[in-house]
Amino acid sequence: MKQLHWHETQQLTRAIELNSAQIQKRKTALDTYQLMNYNLSEALLVQPEILSPN
Repeated sequence: MKQLHWHETQQLTRAIELNSAQIQKRKTALDTYQLMNYNLSEALLVQPEILSPN
């Protein structure tokens, strides 16, 4: 019974580690996406100091 408990605990620990790594990857991707979205919105602002050739 002790062996079975240890085995189940090891499986759960591995699952938690994998899920934690996946959460970190998703957080990094989301942070990058939000930064890109912010940069795009900033790039699309009208900048009056830039003169049009027309």
